[in-house]
Amino acid sequence: MMMATNTARQLETPVAPLKTQPTAHKQAVASQSKKVAFSAVEKLATSVIGIIFFAMLVSLLTTKIAVVNAQRGLESTTQKMAQVSANNNDLKQEIGELTSSDRLNAFAQKHDLKLNENNIRNVSK
Repeated sequence: MMMATNTARQLETPVAPLKTQPTAHKQAVASQSKKVAFSAVEKLATSVIGIIFFAMLVSLLTTKIAVVNAQRGLESTTQKMAQVSANNNDLKQEIGELTSSDRLNAFAQKHDLKLNENNIRNVSK
């Protein structure tokens, strides 16, 4: 029963020893990662940019509020204008009804008034 045994060869890969010496490149990277303090000019520039940013933010908000208030005023004025226009149309219709010839003739008959053609004058502009 020799056939049942494993006939594959067992290969061993050589393991290289680890290097423990740090390279010059790693030392250069480590020296570059040190933090440098801000100079006075950099602090001043950062402060000025921050103040300008804050001022622009405040002016943007103020402008947006003014635009919203203007839109609200415009909507209010438009609504009032529509109400006045509707009221004017109602009044024009009422004037038309009050000055209709049928109504005037009915009023004249009710109060025993007669139409005298000699008293009518035409006026033109």
